[in-house]
Amino acid sequence: MIKKILFPLLIGKAGKYARDFERAACRTQETQRSVLLAKVRAHQDSEFGRKFSFRGVTDVASFRKRIPLSEYSFFQPYIERVKQGDVRALFGPGTKIIMFALTSGTTKEPKFIPVTCSFLKDYRRGWLIWGYYVYSKYPLIVQRTIFPLTSAYDETHASTGIPCGAISGLTSEKQNFVTRLIYTVPASVYRIKDVESKYYTMMRIALQRCVGSITTANPSTVLSLIRTADRYKGLLIKDIHDGTLSGTAMLSPDIRRGLEKMFKPDPVRARELESFASRRGELLPLDYWPKLGLITNWKGGTLSTYLRQYPHCFGNIPVWDIGLVASEGRMTIPMQEEGSSGVLDIISHFFEFVPEEEEDSPAPTVLLAHELVVGKRYFIILTTSSGLYRYNIHDLVEVTGFYHQAPVLRFLNKGKHISSMTGEKLTEYQAVEAMKETSLRCSLEIDAFTMIPRPGEQPRYSLILEQSAAGEKEGWARLCAVLDEQLQQQNIEYAGKRRSDRLASPGLLIVRDGSFEALKKGRILKQHGRAEQYKHIFLTPDSDFYKGFDIISTFSV
Repeated sequence: MIKKILFPLLIGKAGKYARDFERAACRTQETQRSVLLAKVRAHQDSEFGRKFSFRGVTDVASFRKRIPLSEYSFFQPYIERVKQGDVRALFGPGTKIIMFALTSGTTKEPKFIPVTCSFLKDYRRGWLIWGYYVYSKYPLIVQRTIFPLTSAYDETHASTGIPCGAISGLTSEKQNFVTRLIYTVPASVYRIKDVESKYYTMMRIALQRCVGSITTANPSTVLSLIRTADRYKGLLIKDIHDGTLSGTAMLSPDIRRGLEKMFKPDPVRARELESFASRRGELLPLDYWPKLGLITNWKGGTLSTYLRQYPHCFGNIPVWDIGLVASEGRMTIPMQEEGSSGVLDIISHFFEFVPEEEEDSPAPTVLLAHELVVGKRYFIILTTSSGLYRYNIHDLVEVTGFYHQAPVLRFLNKGKHISSMTGEKLTEYQAVEAMKETSLRCSLEIDAFTMIPRPGEQPRYSLILEQSAAGEKEGWARLCAVLDEQLQQQNIEYAGKRRSDRLASPGLLIVRDGSFEALKKGRILKQHGRAEQYKHIFLTPDSDFYKGFDIISTFSV
C-alpha cells in the first residue's frame, strides 16, 4: 500500500527532471555554458581555483586558456590532499566530500574520484531521468522487485574516515525508502567481499523473490550470477528447503546474523527449483523468474559477445542500455530501448570533444557538444563537480544523431584498447565485431578471448583462446582464415596491410581452460578492484600479454 501511494510521487519527480532535460536539449550551447560557469564559480576560492585564476573565467574560451586537457595524474596531488582532509585544495568553502569513488587506473593504483554533494545530485538526477524513460515503457517492473548488482560504497576508508568504494553502491544503500521497498536483496549483501560468496548469497535470496528487472553495468556480471546459481544449484535448493544459508559462504558474522533472520523453510519452492533443474539439466532464470521483464546494462562497445548468451538464459528478454556512465560521471542517457546510443547529459557536466584522429596531437581541435558531426568519432573530455576539469576519460564515442541540439552518442571503446603495428589502428570494438561473426561462421561458442599484436619480421595478431572454446585442431586453419577476413571487413587499413603483406594472417595461442577467470581474479586483487567493475581485455597493444598464460598449443598459417 505504501509503495502504491509513494512510488507515483517518485515517478512524478523523475518526469519533471526528464522534461527539464528535454527543454535543455533545445538550447544545448547555452545550457553547457551555464553548467561550466556554475562549476567553476563554486570552486574559484579553492587553491586549485586560485592557481588557475577561476575568478577570471567568464566563458568557454577563458576557461580553456587556463586549464589544459588533462589526465588523472594532473589532479592526483590535489586529490591526495583532499583524502588527507584538506578539502580546500580542490574545492570551495563548505564543500563536503561524501565518499571517494574507486575506479581502475592506468597503473596498479586505483583512481579516487571525490564525490561531492553536487556531484551526487547530478549522478542521481541522471539515473532518475533514465529511469523515467524506462518506466514509461515498462511500468509493470516496479510491481515486482528490482535487482541491482553492485558493490559496497565503503569497501575501504581514507585516513580521514571517508568511505571509498562504488558510487552505485552508495546510491543503492542510501536510496529513498520507496525504492528500497522493491529491491530484491538487502544492502548488506553488497558488503560481502568474497565474490563467489556474494553471488551465492544474492541468489539464495533472489531465487525466492519475484524479480521484475536486473540492473548492472556489465552484462558479464549478470552471466556470472546466473552461472553461480547453476553451479551451486544443489546447495541452494537445500538451503531454500531448510531455511538456511550455507556455511560455505564466506560472510562476516554480523552480515550472516542479519540475513539468517529473514530465512524460513520453503520446501515447495525447493521442489519447484529441483524440477526446473532436472528438466533442463541446468537451473536457468527462464524458469525461476518467469515474470522478469527487463535487463538494463551496457550494450555498446565490446559487450555484444556477452549479450549473445542472454537468449539461452532468459529467452527473448528486452535489454535497455544504462548509458555511458562511469565513476567519473554519467555521460549519456538512453531514451529508448533500441541500440546503445544515448543523449549527452548536458545538464550535469560540461563536455568537450577531441576528434579520434587527433588523439595524439599536441594541439588537437577541441569541439563543444553542439559542434559535433553525425557519423564522426570523438574522445570525451569531462568537467564535473568532482574536481576534474578538462579531464580525458579516454572514451571513444560515435555521434549517431541529435536530439534537438544535443548530440546522441554511442560508446565504441576505450582509446587505450587500440593496437597498431603497421598503421592499421585496430580497435577493440573492431576485434569484437570480427570475432562475433567468426564464431558464428565457425560454429564455436567463444565467450572470452584476447587479441594481441605479435611484432617481428612478419607481424601478425594472435588470438588467445581457452582450449574448450577453440574447437578441434582440424578447424583452426578455417578459424584463422575467417577471422582474417572479418578483420579486413572491419578495418580498411588492416585490409591494406594484409594485401601488401605487411601483416600476416592471424595465429592462435591456446591456453588452459579457466585461464581467463584466473587472470580476472588476479587483476582484481592486484588493482584493489571489484568484480562488477572488471572489464575483460579483448584487444591489447601489449605484445607480452601472453606471458601471463600457460600456453599449451600454438598455431599459425
